[in-house]
This record gives sequence, C-alpha cells and structure tokens, in this order.
Amino acid sequence: MNPQCRKILRTSLLGAILFPALGWADIFGGVAPGDGCRDVYAMEIARGAEPGLPLEKMLHEGMLAFQIQDANTRRARLYDCRDNKVTGLVRSIAFHTKAEQRHHLKTLREKVEARFGPPDLDTFNLGFFVNTLMWLEGMTDTVASLQTVYWSLPEGETVSLVLSHRPHQNPGYVVMLNWDKPAPPVKP
Repeated sequence: MNPQCRKILRTSLLGAILFPALGWADIFGGVAPGDGCRDVYAMEIARGAEPGLPLEKMLHEGMLAFQIQDANTRRARLYDCRDNKVTGLVRSIAFHTKAEQRHHLKTLREKVEARFGPPDLDTFNLGFFVNTLMWLEGMTDTVASLQTVYWSLPEGETVSLVLSHRPHQNPGYVVMLNWDKPAPPVKP
C-alpha cells in the first residue's frame, strides 16, 4: 500500500485511543515516533487490544492497527511503520454522545496545549476576520465541518485533534489525535 493511501485510510477510517485524565505520556499511550513497531505491537497486545491482522502482515503493509471496544467507547489505534520504527500514530475514541465527545476534546486539548503550546490552526476559534472571509467565499459549512486543531512541530512533525460524527456507527462521536513525522527524503 502506498504512503498516501495509508495516510488517507488512517485519517478517514481508523484512529487510536486517547486515555482521558492521565499524564502526557498516556495521551499517546506511551508511544512516540521513533519507537520500535514490534515493541508497540507487544505493548498493545499486553493491554488487551485486538490486532487488525497478524503482526507480520501488518509490518509488511507498513502499519499496525488495533481496537478495543467496551460498553461505553470504541477505541482504535493505528501506527505507521517504516524500517520497524513508528513514524506516525493515530489514536481515536468514539463516544455515544456529543457531550462526552466535547468533554474529552477539551481535556485532551488542554494536555496537548500544555505540551506543544497554542495551536497553529483552530477551526473552533477562527476569529471575526477569518470567519468573514469564509462567509464571503461561501465556505462556512466547509470550515465548520473540519473541526480541527493543528500544531506544527520542529523537524516537520505535526499533531492534530479532529472531531467527527459517524451517524451509522455506534458509538459514533469520535475524537481523533494524530502525530505524524515526515518521511525522510528519498535518496536518488
């Protein structure tokens, strides 16, 4: 699977778990870009996560996928793997209600801002000028549907928080946290 297809699949279909009310390391489950993919697999299995495919198949595809579901939430985790190293991760959690989703977003956003500072883009708080421009361009529905908070990190890494509603899934109110590290340049 090519990297762009993996990224589209990751951000549109999968996500990973966000642990509410825990320390910073637990926001990403103790995983960061650069960690070993086999180690992450073992850690997820030890936590009781169900793998999407057998380990070797997932490593061949360049990503690891896991899920845990209980009565209140559905949690999914996806890791991009290159050269047996995590290069990106997505952690999502789906709730039954919009209120639970918003509460989790608020808690998580506070932790991410404490670690990385104010976001570079916040579609929840665009301000009067940007909202007016969007209105003039007829893009108010598009921007409102993005529901994204985005941080640019050193060395091209990015972190984003995204809300979505999937009405045909139960639970369907999703909070997704992404952390991406850019691929190294291809050598000629």
